[in-house]
Formats: sequence, C-alpha cells, structure tokens
Amino acid sequence: MRHNQGKTSKMGIWNDIKSLFTRPDGPPIALTERDKPLREHTAEVRRFLDGVDPSFPIEFYELIPKLVLVTPDLRQATSRTINLANTGLTFRLVGASKRMQERADIEIRNLLNNHPGLINRLLRQVATSGALSMEAIPSVSLSGIEELRIVPVRKIRFRREVVDGRDRFAPYEVRADGNWYELNLAQYSYEALEQEEESPYGIPPYISALRSVNIQRAGVSNIEKIMRKFGLFGFLSLLKKRPKPRPGEDDQTYAARLKRDLEQLRDTTNDRIRSGIIYSYDDIDVKHSTVSSDTRGFEQIWQTNEEQIASGADIDPALLGRSYSTTETYATVVFAAFISKLANIRYPVERALKRAVDMHLRMLGYRFDRISAEWGEDPSMNREQDANADKAAAETQEIRQRTILALVAAGIIDLDQAARELGYEKAALRKPPASLRVADRKVIDLYDVKKNGLRRRAIAG
Repeated sequence: MRHNQGKTSKMGIWNDIKSLFTRPDGPPIALTERDKPLREHTAEVRRFLDGVDPSFPIEFYELIPKLVLVTPDLRQATSRTINLANTGLTFRLVGASKRMQERADIEIRNLLNNHPGLINRLLRQVATSGALSMEAIPSVSLSGIEELRIVPVRKIRFRREVVDGRDRFAPYEVRADGNWYELNLAQYSYEALEQEEESPYGIPPYISALRSVNIQRAGVSNIEKIMRKFGLFGFLSLLKKRPKPRPGEDDQTYAARLKRDLEQLRDTTNDRIRSGIIYSYDDIDVKHSTVSSDTRGFEQIWQTNEEQIASGADIDPALLGRSYSTTETYATVVFAAFISKLANIRYPVERALKRAVDMHLRMLGYRFDRISAEWGEDPSMNREQDANADKAAAETQEIRQRTILALVAAGIIDLDQAARELGYEKAALRKPPASLRVADRKVIDLYDVKKNGLRRRAIAG
C-alpha cells in the first residue's frame, strides 16, 4: 500500500512538471526532439559547413599571378591581353543634358586620375585570376567615392546563406588576422569571367597551362645546368699520354703523381681557354664537342610544350611571336579572333566601373536614368579594309539620316522623334526649317501612309 502511495506521489510530481509545459487549449510542448533520419543530419552538417570551395585548389589564386611574373609565355600572354584590351573607356549619362554630361566627365576624370593605372590593374586581375574584385569606398560625408580598392581575389571566400528563402553566396575577405570579414554588397563587386555550376568562384584562365609550365621550367633548369657545365660552344676533351712510372716508385706514389699532373693540365688549360688560345706539345690530343650540333629532337619537344602552354593560356602561338608555319592570312584570322575574345575580358571591368561611377555621381547629386560605357576602337591588322568598312558605314549612316529628315519633311514624324532616332534627347528647333521640303528629298522615292502604318516602297540611292 505504501508502495502504491509512493508511485502515486511520483506520478503527481511528474504531472505537475508536465503541466508547466502544457497549454490547456493546445498540445503539450515536446521536451525532446524526434529522431531524425540520416538525410536530415547530412543536411545539417552541410549547413554547418556553409563555406563554398571551388573544385580546384584555392591556392591557385595566389600561385598563378606569381607564375605570370616568372614565366615568359604567361607574362607575354597577359601583357598582350592588357595592351590590346585597354583602348580607353568612355562613360555616357543616359537621360542627362549635354551640360550635365560635360560636368560629369570632369568628375569621372578626377575619380580615375586619383587611381592611376586602375583599368590596367583590373584587366590584369581578370586575365590572371578569372575574376574582378573591387570595393568602392565612399567618403565619410558620403559626397562621392573616395577610394576604389582592389581586393585580391586570393583573399575572397564565399559563404552560402539563405535570404528570403533563397540561397545566395555572400562574399567575405580573409584578412591578415585570419578572420573572415563580410563585404558590403552595395559597395563590393565580384565579377567572374567564367564559373562552374553552383560555384561563385571565377575560374583562373591559365589553370590548364600549369602542367606544361612546370615541364618548361624543368627544361629550362636542365638547359641551365648544361650551359654551366659545358658552356655555350660545348666542351674540350684533352687526351694526354700517361707518363711511365719512375724507377723505384710505388703504385700509390705513381697514382698521386698522375692526379697532380692532370690537375695541373686542367688549370693551365682553363687559363688558356679564357685567352682564346690553347697550345701544347704533340703529346696532347685536343677534341672539341658541341652540345647543340643536332637539337632537332629537342626543338620539337620544346615547340610542342610551348604550344600546350599557349593552348592552356587560350592564346595562339602566333600572338606570342612564334612562327610555327604561320602565314599572314592565318595571323590575321588569329588576331581577329583574339580581339573578339577581349570583349569578354573587358566586360567585368566595364560592369564594375559603371557601378562605381554611377554611385559616385549620384552621391554628388547627379540625376540620370543610367550609365553606359563604350571602349575605344580596337587595333587592326588591315587598315585599308577597315577604312573601306568605315566609309561604307558612314555612307549608310548618311542615308539613314537623310531618310529620317525626309520623314520629317513629309510630316510623318516630328522633330523630337527624329532627334531620338538620331541619338539625341530632343530637337533644338520646334519647327522644321523652311529649307527642309518634301520636294528636296533624294532618299525616299515614295512612302505610302496607310491605316496599318508606314510602309516604305522604294529607296533611291
């Protein structure tokens, strides 16, 4: 009986504890979690390890720029890319007056002048690391951008985060203390040239050339050893007749005398080689051997490895000065293809600078719709062909302008619409000038205005 009372007393205490965690109008609160399946545990581990790593060793971001400094082929490929890609960048404010554009040009020029060589450095970062990493730091008074800081790509790490139910990759900078500091997405730009699926990291363009670069490095090391050992013109072999043993001379003394005799010959010959003359008695046979008399096999191997480096760097050997059966026509095609590739290299730089310039001008109080940017004209290997193309384009533009003016003269469009067609914001005049008459048009021979709109029937040249 006492046992039952004790049991009832214990149950009463348990019920009292449960009542503290139970609402009268709802289900009891669970004190322990349910058993989770392995899939959920795996998902939790992945969320815990939310740092995102590229599929290649992240140390490559630090290794490749250093290799570019000491590898001639990569250095030349990078230099070619930067020199040909940087044709100058011009910014234009869309939706702004001409006067505002002129004032903005001064502000943009001052911003970039405070960061000399910025475009070249950004192009180099993209060409070697496969990504652009830059932070626009505003002034304390928020009166413009004070600094455009290039953040080394090797110091950037991404962490997967969930914002509003969606995954995003948040950029962090690894600083000298080893800690990760989150970068402000309103100021920071990370523009990757190429990316793998589900990875925010840019792929270094030279990553596939590393093995061939290492082979080349080993080859250069062997050449250096040969040059140090045999010199540029080969080596000499001197065959001297062995002197006979002296009477009463034992074998040990005889061997020591032979060694001293050869060492003396070596030292004397070294001194005479420096003067360019070797002279001796007829008991010495001098032979000269070269290490470069037949290097056809070596040249073929070296050329093959150079071509592999060029392929890995995505540049044709012709652009590196190699004339491996390169014709002028082939070189022109290769150059044109390389110029087309530069548009991809420029794009991250253009996007990042447009964003920084947009932020700078808006902080200064400028009002406009958006910013556009345009690179300068690309170099050409065929000036005559380009001149003919420019002439044809100018003639086409002239015909288009005359066509638009003829539409104004015919009363089909107004001056403001014509100005927009020609790339201006609005027309300077409110009425067409008297000189613009339908009878004077030479471009449009006949236009019919029907219910379904304007249909051009014929155009005279």
